[in-house]
This record gives sequence, structure tokens and C-alpha cells, in this order.
Amino acid sequence: MELKEKHENQYFIVTSEAHLHQIALEILTTRLKVGYFYDDPTEDKPLNLDFTEEQVNQMPEGFIRTEALAKLIHHRRVLKRWENEVKDFQLIQLAIANKDGKIAWMILSQIRHDAEYESIRLVYPCKVGSYNC
Repeated sequence: MELKEKHENQYFIVTSEAHLHQIALEILTTRLKVGYFYDDPTEDKPLNLDFTEEQVNQMPEGFIRTEALAKLIHHRRVLKRWENEVKDFQLIQLAIANKDGKIAWMILSQIRHDAEYESIRLVYPCKVGSYNC
């Protein structure tokens, strides 16, 4: 298994699926304890807008309504992203609390796939003299 991080890569020899899950749980637990990768997003909920969709719909056509609608759409995207981060964080806590390496592997391999520097993947070594492995 190859674990890529911003300043270094780590490689693990994985001997079974259970071993993979054990390593994934160790990585996830360490990342949470360090606080570098996963912060609790629950306190960072986006603030509500000063207006509602109904109020925007009642506005006359024009620049102010267009701007309000754009802010409303942007706010919905930000709120949805925050809700997903909360769900992901809850899943991380669940995996660690239950010592569930299978969920830990799913989190590391799927949820964080869009990270700029970090990635995790299984790699299969080749035998010496074997070009097509």
C-alpha cells in the first residue's frame, strides 16, 4: 500500500484484507489524534443568509434580485459541502470508536480522494525480470 502525503510517502506491505483494515484504522486514528487531516466541522456551520428564497422570489426583476439569487445558490452549495464534511467526520469517529478497519479503509480510499497532497492506493510489486506484471 502506498500512502502519499505532502512531505513524505509511506509504504506498507499488506498481507491480507484484515491486515489492510488494521493499517487503515491505525492511519485514520493517528490522523484524527494529530488533528492535521480531520477537524471537527460541526462548529463551522455556515451562517444563514439575511433573506429567504421566498423573499428573493418576491423581489422585482433586476440587479438586486439577481445578486440575491446568486448568493442563495452559493450558500446552498457551501451548506451542502459542510453537511457532507459533518457526515464524513461522524463516519471517521464511528470507525475509530468501533475499531472498524473496513470503514477506515473506505474513508481513506474514497472520501479523501480529492485531497491535494494525500492519497492512498494499493500497489502491486513486480517480480524481478517480469516486465508485464
